[in-house]
Amino acid sequence: MAVGTGSTDSSNKERCITRVPYATLIATLLSCAGVAIFLGSLYRGLSYTKTLFNFLFHSYTEWLGEVHVAMIGLGVVMGAANLCLLVSGWLATGPTRLQLYGGGWRARLSGRVACGVLSGLAYLLSLLWTCLLVLATALLMAFLLMSGLCDGLKLNPRVEERCLDLTHFQHLFPNTTQNLRFCKEGELKIICKDCVEPAIMMYILTLAACVLVLLSLIHHLMCLAANTARIRDSEKFQELQELQYLQDNSSELAVFKDRYRDTSEGIFRQDSLRKPRRI
Repeated sequence: MAVGTGSTDSSNKERCITRVPYATLIATLLSCAGVAIFLGSLYRGLSYTKTLFNFLFHSYTEWLGEVHVAMIGLGVVMGAANLCLLVSGWLATGPTRLQLYGGGWRARLSGRVACGVLSGLAYLLSLLWTCLLVLATALLMAFLLMSGLCDGLKLNPRVEERCLDLTHFQHLFPNTTQNLRFCKEGELKIICKDCVEPAIMMYILTLAACVLVLLSLIHHLMCLAANTARIRDSEKFQELQELQYLQDNSSELAVFKDRYRDTSEGIFRQDSLRKPRRI
């Protein structure tokens, strides 16, 4: 009784293991981690950028509130997309695929359509994250330029002549009336130490998170392509399994026939030997 229970438990475990879409699950975890790092680092980086812009221009940070709302929307969209992709991978893996899409051509067509729609969604999201990657690269390059200007101040041996001159960039902000030449130590500390240096670290993390999300989306696209091929060929796999089952049964039937023939011949010989001979 214990042996039968153990075999049943092991078979149930094997069924559960074969139903898990490991590739899609790994891609989903990578995507969730990348989105979380992206949102957190971008939020902190924009906070430093807002502080810097408020100090420099006093009137160019109104759009940052809209960016925060867009970040929340991006997080919701990516969460819903990852959930849909994970459910699709779960339904197209192992015995679940055979039960759900192995019934007929309509079931297979619905599965292929679902995978096609999700492939289009993953492709559009990959284009979106490519644009975000370019934006993160531009922000990082801008702050690296500011960091280079801050590092250049240390080359001047006279402390009183160390000034950060940003008048060369005044044409980018034609409406500002602020003096873009900063020579006070407190002003330089706010710009270089309090804003530029931590913002560079945040934008590096943002850039790495974009790359991680793009890799996860490419992984999702490969999984969807594989699932589409499996759903399309599920009928062939089922026919091959039935053919294998028939071949196994036919071989067992042939063995049974041979044993029955040998047994019947042996019984006939014994009966013939037992009969008395007539003189």
